Amino acid sequence: MLLGEKHKADRIWFSRIQDWNTWDNFSEHNIFDKGHPQHTNYRQHLKKLVDLDSTIVEQATLKQLH
Repeated sequence: MLLGEKHKADRIWFSRIQDWNTWDNFSEHNIFDKGHPQHTNYRQHLKKLVDLDSTIVEQATLKQLH
């Protein structure tokens, strides 16, 4: 069950984190970078979300994360 479903959300949107110069080292947090040590884990979780095909997940926001 998704956290949004647990809390009875109407819709869930996903987006990438942005570098707004608020972290000393943004690259430590940027799992979207293929060189990040957790990138593979991120991709596995993203695939699970896509495969889940939840009615409350805005699928267009998942596609922009590929």
